[in-house]
Amino acid sequence: TKIENVADYKVLGNVSGAAAAPQEVAILDEDDMVSDSATSLATQQSIKAYVDSSSGGIIQTALAITTTSVSTTTAIPRDDSTPLITEGVSAGLDVTMTPTSTSSTIRATLNGLLGNSNAGQYMVITFFEGNTCVGVSQIHQPSQGNDPINATFYFNPASTSEQTYSVRVGKGSSGSVGFNTSPTFGGLNKVTLFLEELA
Repeated sequence: TKIENVADYKVLGNVSGAAAAPQEVAILDEDDMVSDSATSLATQQSIKAYVDSSSGGIIQTALAITTTSVSTTTAIPRDDSTPLITEGVSAGLDVTMTPTSTSSTIRATLNGLLGNSNAGQYMVITFFEGNTCVGVSQIHQPSQGNDPINATFYFNPASTSEQTYSVRVGKGSSGSVGFNTSPTFGGLNKVTLFLEELA
């Protein structure tokens, strides 16, 4: 006729394997499921955290888009040194993200139309987390004009603080280099940067 008080993180149930009076059954909040219990319950939060961390799922995404053409004669040196935030010019693609873990992998995908005014020259694209370069791609252009660019960078975030991610572009040696969004096709001709944090 009366239900007794139940301890915190307990429910009444029967895990004996046969008919029996109700007993307190533990509720565990463990993101790593370390107890591996056959008789305890798990919280919704711990189940989600465990699935996210073990399945390689996408934790969060961020997107930057520009419809503005960028052109520069500034170089990003083609040598064995790590590119600097002061080299090249901004591509107009800046986006913020707060990584959930430094063990995660960030996948950054860049799409656009890149060109050099001079034939046979190199174009250099750099990708930054804050002021640190975490990705670079160079494209050799056999002839004058524009080429579709699809570059993907993978890296581990430096911290779980909010980070600004940005793209810079420059010439390898000569010419004028940039992302071209002309004609605009009613604003549909874009350069995009898509970030994904992968568990």
